[in-house]
Amino acid sequence: MFRYKLLPFFLICCFIFSGCSEASSLPDQTSDHSDQAVGTDVNENRFATHAAVRGDFVAYYSSDDIYFVDSKVSIVNTDNNNLRKAVLCAQTGCTHSDETCNAFLSSGLQECILYRGVWYFTVYDRGSVSFRSLDQKTGERKTYLEYKASQESSHTLSLAGCTGGNAYVYYMENTFDSNYRQFGKDSILKIDLNTGKEEEILSCSADAYESWNYLGGYENRILLMHSYSAEVIPFDEWEGTQEDYQNYLSSLEICIELVIFDTESLSQTVIAGNDDSDMIAPSEPSISFGQYFVLPFGDAVRRYDITTGEYTEILEHSGIINYFIYDAKVFWLVRNDHLELWCADLDGSNERQLENPDNYMTFGIDRESKDLFFGYTDHGECLIKKQDFYDGRYDRAFPAGN
Repeated sequence: MFRYKLLPFFLICCFIFSGCSEASSLPDQTSDHSDQAVGTDVNENRFATHAAVRGDFVAYYSSDDIYFVDSKVSIVNTDNNNLRKAVLCAQTGCTHSDETCNAFLSSGLQECILYRGVWYFTVYDRGSVSFRSLDQKTGERKTYLEYKASQESSHTLSLAGCTGGNAYVYYMENTFDSNYRQFGKDSILKIDLNTGKEEEILSCSADAYESWNYLGGYENRILLMHSYSAEVIPFDEWEGTQEDYQNYLSSLEICIELVIFDTESLSQTVIAGNDDSDMIAPSEPSISFGQYFVLPFGDAVRRYDITTGEYTEILEHSGIINYFIYDAKVFWLVRNDHLELWCADLDGSNERQLENPDNYMTFGIDRESKDLFFGYTDHGECLIKKQDFYDGRYDRAFPAGN
């Protein structure tokens, strides 16, 4: 089945702000996200934020703007470590509760992305699922996909990411026969955000012991982590109980491949797999910056350019157990007597060890804006100025809610 990479490794699941006011005008939501130091456009590699239930932050590298999204979009101000939000609506007396409001996305909101100045999002509403968009400046709304449940079928949509003018959406369809047996099909859909054209680029039976995780992309190429077992006995051929079958599945040897998928030619290129016994498989999606992806192989850390297919070895360090990219830097964790935190620029320069007094990440980064990291501490969900993080001044982190 396709595994939905819906949530970041450190999920910030609820933020409640003090104070709320209406914004008098809509700010420019587009910005130049190109980074000359590495020659890439990080705006062209966007991941979805899971904003279901109680809302969540939406923020991006090199952008000053921070948003809080539940059913509506609010701009967040963090002056003097005081969080305030203002709904992005200029209508006097607006309740921000329906589509007459240009800040209102939808009730039943699931995932969302701000991409090229437009909000893209998935919605669950009384058995139906849909993928939609809202341009706040013009008020234009579109529905790209919509599926309604019936007695014979049910559907799931999950937004993964946007790149190259396309959105990538996980789609699961379950059908039921007269004996209520369930049959499933899992797909990854490519949606052209200009024309609305829908294309299934990958699919498999939901019964297959298989998963695909979207790890980002650039232009017409996306990186997927493919996990599978070479030989699996189907459940309908299993002679034991369902519990025995689950135990059997958990005992299988899992193969992992990292695959570049060209969404125009539909060709697949395995860039790392089981033959690379020293490959450290990603445990979270934050391993990319624009067109660049970072992958450790043993002690060697390589930067992969998805547009050229070329590796560059940028540094060596023994004992790496996890890695991720934020702030145009690669971070990695090393387990010695305690957990060490290191970082370097994306070309491998300026390698340095950062303060990390605990045996876990003292501040577990989850996402970022231009000047702030969002993440977890012992005190819960917090924000910290990037310079304070690099200086080890974790005492200056401030709550992301109350």
